[in-house]
Amino acid sequence: MTSPIKRIDGVTLSDKRVLMRADLNLPVQDGLVSDWTRLERCTPTIRHIIDRGGQVVLLSHFGRPAGQYDPQLSFKELLPQIRDKLALSCELLDHRGELPLASLNAQQEIADVLLVDNTRFFSGETTGDQTLSRAIAELGDCFCLDAFSVSHRNHTTVTGLASFLPSFAGFSLADELDALNATLATIGRPCVAIVGGAKVSTKIDVLRNLIPKTDTLIVGGGMANTFLKAIGYEIGSSLVEDDQLSTAREIMQFADSFDCALVLPTDVATHHTFASTDKALVCDIKDVGESAMILDFGPTSMASIKGIVSSAKTLLWNGPLGAFEIIPFEIASVEVAKFVANRCASGELKAVAGGGDTLALLAKAGVSDDFTFCSTGGGAFLEWLEGKKLPGLSILSTVS
Repeated sequence: MTSPIKRIDGVTLSDKRVLMRADLNLPVQDGLVSDWTRLERCTPTIRHIIDRGGQVVLLSHFGRPAGQYDPQLSFKELLPQIRDKLALSCELLDHRGELPLASLNAQQEIADVLLVDNTRFFSGETTGDQTLSRAIAELGDCFCLDAFSVSHRNHTTVTGLASFLPSFAGFSLADELDALNATLATIGRPCVAIVGGAKVSTKIDVLRNLIPKTDTLIVGGGMANTFLKAIGYEIGSSLVEDDQLSTAREIMQFADSFDCALVLPTDVATHHTFASTDKALVCDIKDVGESAMILDFGPTSMASIKGIVSSAKTLLWNGPLGAFEIIPFEIASVEVAKFVANRCASGELKAVAGGGDTLALLAKAGVSDDFTFCSTGGGAFLEWLEGKKLPGLSILSTVS
């Protein structure tokens, strides 16, 4: 459970410029946004501010430009799509990572929403730089955090602005905390976790923290390849972290010590390249060819996961089982998602999913509204489950 936070309800917004930290790190394919969930979640807060006479100065990162301007990671190309989705007047503050911002801000036309270009173009964004915090704070009168997905980051536009401006939570953030607290007040057993992702190295702490809390941990995505190679399987040309093989073996031993079953695929769907195909080869994990690339769980593994889920009371899901972005390697993830949704509908299972890729997967499967709750957070969602204090929430804790 988290401490009470200050909320947007009751805040006077008339004639205020509200710096609003959202998460517009949206998935894009062929220049088009493929999933609008994160923007849709924060839209009620945007409209609330405008309806009450305020103007929104929208802040967000996009990708990982590492403190340097990258035109491919600018919101400039996405602005027409964002504007259409919001159905509001929206202008871009094109700062190129340079200060001061006040003069640039003065050049902008009056609009309902002023979208500050990628905050990670600023070299001090990810370090919580106070000079940058002060410069951005000059753009507004108050600060609203409405992105649970970044609340675990001690970044300038997450925690730094609260040092200079009155601060509160938007509807999306507040509602998400309420739902997580209500859903996970008690975790029913057996508890199953599905954790996917490209690299083991990015999920080591997550795996270590989930193992003592779960009965079964299903490892998917590219990270499963590292575990498979660590126990001696040939994985062809599949994505793998050779420097994490010993870590994978340690994690498996750690799971054994807690009697947590760590599940890997026993059959897989492969292709010779990372691309869509109508000729995927399904084979036993012992028969992966030298040039084959593992891209999804096979039908036997998929059936095994359904069997595990069929007896579970709680399921936590972060990350797809396979390369769901390309056909036909979405099959296992989509079919398991539908199975989970059906069990939720029958009242037999409490399922909580989190993370951008996971939300996109559930949208693709058409079951986004059928899970018990879908969190916008990836790392924040998992750190919250671990009981860690999230910096973005700490700054909003109620004060007298």
